[in-house]
Amino acid sequence: MEIPRIKQFLERKNNVMNSNENFGVKYLPERTPLKSLINHCTNYYLNRSLRHYTRIGFWPHIYKPRTFNEHLLHRMLVEKTSFNQYIDKAKARDLVKSVLGEQYIPKRYLLTHEARIPWDELPNRFVLSGTHGSGMTMVIGDKESLDKELAEKVSASWLKINYGKRVKESLYSTLEPTLLFEENLTEIGGELPEDYKF
Repeated sequence: MEIPRIKQFLERKNNVMNSNENFGVKYLPERTPLKSLINHCTNYYLNRSLRHYTRIGFWPHIYKPRTFNEHLLHRMLVEKTSFNQYIDKAKARDLVKSVLGEQYIPKRYLLTHEARIPWDELPNRFVLSGTHGSGMTMVIGDKESLDKELAEKVSASWLKINYGKRVKESLYSTLEPTLLFEENLTEIGGELPEDYKF
């Protein structure tokens, strides 16, 4: 099925779904054939629209946005707004520090672009994360019992990841791969602090 026919199909579905009062927010079944198309779609505009459709349940109105997600898509695809200060963990820390103050962010120990970890400069407990994507985090409770060679291999692999290309998010492709070492906020032997996502 070529792209114009897919778009026509989605627009017809969208017209039916948008007749609801809450902007047609309905969730599609988990296994929809559109999910397989998304991975093969190279057109960024269509890719983002298909992702919105499969996750939110209706074709987005990008030029006349009504919902929060549509406004984000509008800023990404039409206005080409730079979100670097929000998606790069190191820059986001600096933004929070400038707006709210240093007391609201964990202490930063080190920021490096190199795979070799300077173990002597780090405390016994810390958090290691890649600033240029998601899912790149190691919570270190005791560096003495840690397999340091494995940790360096993992962090070196993070530095090679082009997260933007992996998840088809061009915004992440502009970020320089960096490792961030910061304070571990867990109590000794305790749980991680609650993480609120909006």
